[in-house]
Amino acid sequence: MENGAITRRDMLALGAGGLLLPASSAFAAGPAPRRGGRIRVAGLSISTADTLDPAKGGLSTDYPRHYMLYNGLTELDRALRPRPSLAESIVSHDQRIWHVRMRKGISFHNGKTLTARDAVWSLLRHKSAVSKAEDFMGENHFMRLLSDNNPAPDAETKRLVLCTGKVSYELMEARDAAGDKNTQIVRVEQLYPFPTEALAIRLARMKNLEEVIWCQEEPRNQGSWFFVEPYVEQALDAAGKAPMRARYAGRKASASPATGLAKRHVAEQGALIADALGHSVREEIKRQKKG
Repeated sequence: MENGAITRRDMLALGAGGLLLPASSAFAAGPAPRRGGRIRVAGLSISTADTLDPAKGGLSTDYPRHYMLYNGLTELDRALRPRPSLAESIVSHDQRIWHVRMRKGISFHNGKTLTARDAVWSLLRHKSAVSKAEDFMGENHFMRLLSDNNPAPDAETKRLVLCTGKVSYELMEARDAAGDKNTQIVRVEQLYPFPTEALAIRLARMKNLEEVIWCQEEPRNQGSWFFVEPYVEQALDAAGKAPMRARYAGRKASASPATGLAKRHVAEQGALIADALGHSVREEIKRQKKG
């Protein structure tokens, strides 16, 4: 050691003097470097040829010992690195990689790039995502529940799809394209406090209602489903619809907020919309690709 720093000679001594462990240990769990390459340990660049040359105080060229030496040195390098902060420790590796790729843009084989702003732009430019000037004037006020642009009559409604955000426009497009006349799509604009009473009044008007669905784009464990489910059940009970309960339509639970692959995203999006509306998944995916 020189001034508290581990030198290259110390590294070689550690490698030859006891850092090597049996092949079954955790140290021997990674790929071995090619002969003649260099590895970085604690900020130092060490030639693998030096560590293998007995004339320079290294080891023989026996592959298993070479393999274990490399893994032992890289494990020591991990131990000598500064520990991450608490915030860095909380964020999983997959999430860190996802956010880095989202900031840089993910390039696909078809030449398209998917970035975080694409979802925002698709809603800002959507022809249906508009409001009239009259909606902000006079006696008008904030609506906690919004009906879709072409709702089925209450007396003929058999399926009610509750959702929030951009997915409502995709649900309306898919329903109208299929010619479905018995489905209403209601967008919940206020999640908390949840508009239980307002929803109960609307449910009571649907005399032939058979099914209530909560649809979301987010994975099951990241969206609003677990929060809104008991409130929707309370609204159904207050409307005299018990023991009817809401059903979930959306992505399965996931550690990351999105798949990151355009082709898989389209397939998942088509599947959740078809599930919410009771349509064919194959036909819905074809419709989205054409659009």
